[in-house]
Amino acid sequence: MRFRFCGDLDCPDWVLAEITTLAKMSSVKMKLLCVQVLKDLLGEGIDVSL
Repeated sequence: MRFRFCGDLDCPDWVLAEITTLAKMSSVKMKLLCVQVLKDLLGEGIDVSL
């Protein structure tokens, strides 16, 4: 199967493995992870004390 976000290539195995890891996370932990990723993208840095 081809994926547009992968440039119409096969999805790498590491992406598939991480999808299963993320699926096991609670919604609260997912929200905390997303907040940290957005902070890093905005240049605010990652809070490693979590």
